[in-house]
Amino acid sequence: MFWALASTTAPCTKRRSSSSACRRAALGLAVTLTVGLVGGLLSRAFAIHAGVLFMGYYVAVLSVPAILAL
Repeated sequence: MFWALASTTAPCTKRRSSSSACRRAALGLAVTLTVGLVGGLLSRAFAIHAGVLFMGYYVAVLSVPAILAL
């Protein structure tokens, strides 16, 4: 059910969609999958607790834009 809703509202399925919207959607999907896979690998291989991973995600969201602004 969810996949049917997601496929009808995706920005790349419309005929007049811009290619930048498709690129942003693809980038968002790639980042989400990468974060999930790396987090799962760290959790399983190194027995890192999920709470520690969430703290790392929050710090990254706050610190990466500040570092890029330098």
